[in-house]
Amino acid sequence: SVFQVAYMLVMATKAKELLRDTDLLAVLTAALCHDADHPGVSNDFLIHAESPLSLLYNDVSVLENHHCRTAFEILLMDDQGIFKGLTHDERTEVRRAIVSSILATDMRYHASYVSRMRVVAEAHQQDPESEVPLDIDKEQDRQLLMDMLVHCADLSGQTMKHSLARQWGQRVLEEFRQQTVLEKKRGLPTLPFMMDLHDPLKQATTQKNFISFVVEPLWKVFCSVFHEVEHLHKSLCENLDAYKMEEARLLEAREKAESEPQSQDESKSVTLSKEDVKKMLSKPDEDDPPRIPRTLSS
Repeated sequence: SVFQVAYMLVMATKAKELLRDTDLLAVLTAALCHDADHPGVSNDFLIHAESPLSLLYNDVSVLENHHCRTAFEILLMDDQGIFKGLTHDERTEVRRAIVSSILATDMRYHASYVSRMRVVAEAHQQDPESEVPLDIDKEQDRQLLMDMLVHCADLSGQTMKHSLARQWGQRVLEEFRQQTVLEKKRGLPTLPFMMDLHDPLKQATTQKNFISFVVEPLWKVFCSVFHEVEHLHKSLCENLDAYKMEEARLLEAREKAESEPQSQDESKSVTLSKEDVKKMLSKPDEDDPPRIPRTLSS
C-alpha cells in the first residue's frame, strides 16, 4: 500500500512537475523497498536486545539501514535490473535519494520533517496562487519532497476509509502486542503505549493519540502545500473522530460497570475451611474436565 499511495501522491499532485525522472524512480523504489526484510519489531527492541543488526549499525536507524542494505543487495544482483539504462552519475544520484527517503521513515526524524515542511507550507500560504516554493534545481529541495512523499505514504494507513484504516491499525497494534510478549520474556523494557493493547479501550486511545500527535500534523502540512489530496486529510480527521467516539463509548461503559453495586452473591464474603480446600483439591467429579498435570501447565 505504501508504494501505491506514493504513486498516487506523485501522479495526483504537482510533485511530478517538481521532480526529475530519476527522482521519481528513487521515490517509487524507496516506497517499494522501505520495509524490506522487516523483522516485526521496533528499533528500540533491537537496540535493547543488543541484536546483531543494532551492533552493525551502531544503534542508529537500525531497521531503516537494514532495509536500505537489503534493497540494494537485491537491486544490484542483476546487471540487467532497473538501473540498467542509467549512467554512473545517475545511479549514484538515485541510490543517494533512495537511501535518504528510506532513512526518512525512521520516526525519530518525524518532527524534523514536519517542521521543515511547515516552513514550505507557510511560504506557500502567503501566496497560494504561486507555485510550490520548492526549487527543482536544488537537490536539497527535491530530496525534501522525496522524503516527504515516502514518509507520508508510510503513514497513510489512517487516511483510508475507516473500514480499511481500522484493519491497518489492528495489524500494527497486534505487532506491538507480540513485541511486548518478547520483551517480557527477555526482561527488556516496554514502552507504555505498547502495554495492555488487548484492551479495546487502550486500542482506541492509542489510535486516537497516534493520529492526533503524529499523523495529522504531518498530513496537514503536506496537504496545505498539495491541495489536490486534501481529501486524504479529511478522511484522516474523520477516522480520528471515529476513534474518539469509540474511546468515549468504551470509557462510559467501563465507568458504568465499575459504579454499579455488586449483587448480593458477588459481594458475599466466603471463608474456606481446611476441609473445604481438601475437597476442592480431591479427585474431580466425572463431569469435570480432566486436569492438566502441573508439569505441563506451569
